[in-house]
Amino acid sequence: MIKNALVLFITCAVVFVLFLPSYIKMQEMNERNNAYQRQIKDLTLENAKLSEERRRLIDDPEYLERVARRKFGIIKEGETIYKILPSGTPVTKKHEEPDADDKPKATVKPAASKSKTVKKTAGSTSKKATPKTTVKKTDVKKP
Repeated sequence: MIKNALVLFITCAVVFVLFLPSYIKMQEMNERNNAYQRQIKDLTLENAKLSEERRRLIDDPEYLERVARRKFGIIKEGETIYKILPSGTPVTKKHEEPDADDKPKATVKPAASKSKTVKKTAGSTSKKATPKTTVKKTDVKKP
């Protein structure tokens, strides 16, 4: 009886040693497969969103104009842009180059531009100090 139990134990140990690496590899492959399935799902959703965005840009001129203004800083001829800067932000002069964030993103550069800075302070009757708001006015003319 002890001999049969010993043979059975050795047989089980050999089978375990032979098949354990394959089982571990199969589990790793299943985990990788699940990760790829999640990635496919995410990319499919992103693809659907981009397709809808593309359709709207092609079919809806008002949406196209709104996106062009927001992303690329494109303006209509004769429009005036007002940028309200937080208090304490330095105002750029005409001869200074604006920060990278303030640069217009449109590829067409205007031939001439005028820039004027106006400072306004809100009037208050209380004793609290009111913060200054800086308004930057830019007139842009198309060439």
